[in-house]
This record gives sequence, structure tokens and C-alpha cells, in this order.
Amino acid sequence: MEEKKQPSFPVTTTAFVTVAQVSEILPDHGLQVVVHGRSVAVFLHQGEWSAIDDECPHKKTPLSQGNCAYGQVSCPMHGWTFNLRTGACTEAPHKPVVIHEVRTVGNELQIRLNHHP
Repeated sequence: MEEKKQPSFPVTTTAFVTVAQVSEILPDHGLQVVVHGRSVAVFLHQGEWSAIDDECPHKKTPLSQGNCAYGQVSCPMHGWTFNLRTGACTEAPHKPVVIHEVRTVGNELQIRLNHHP
């Protein structure tokens, strides 16, 4: 009987996880956090929180190190841009990044992982 492979991260998480303090994140700068072993980039842009997978699907570069402007983050290696609300990639629509739920509770920033797009 063939053994089923388990995913390397939870397919769904039922609870939010505290990952940082709100004060740790500067507007328009990314912060890399790890949720259940999965690297996530968190942004505060125009007063809204966003959380996306912290890996560009093109060359695996951390998106948390990219430039955040106009509702998007750009990959620091080759400039691919990703919408912070939808995860859509302008240059390669077939290669979006996963977005995650984010909320604040007091001064805590919390994330709940989502499925793949």
C-alpha cells in the first residue's frame, strides 16, 4: 500500500497565531514571520494589514525584502509585483502567492494560514 505524503504545512489552521507586536512593523516595510513552519511576509500599507507567502514563485526570493507601494510588493530580485490583497502577480498571472488572514488584537498581530490559491 502506497503511503500518502503529508503536506509540509497545515492545509488549514483553525486559530489565529500571534506572530509579532504591531509596533514592530513599519509602514511599507515587510516583516518575515514563521507560522507553523511556513514563512509569511507581513505588511502595513496605507493603514491596512496584509500577509502573503514570503517566497516569490519565480526565484524563491523573500518578498518581505521587496519594495511595498501602490498596493503591491515587488520582488527584490527581478521585480515581479504581487497584489497585497489578492496575491495576483502582474507579470505572471498563473503564479500568484497565497494570501493569509491577518488581524490585530490589542498590540498583537495575528495570522491564520489559508489554502493555496
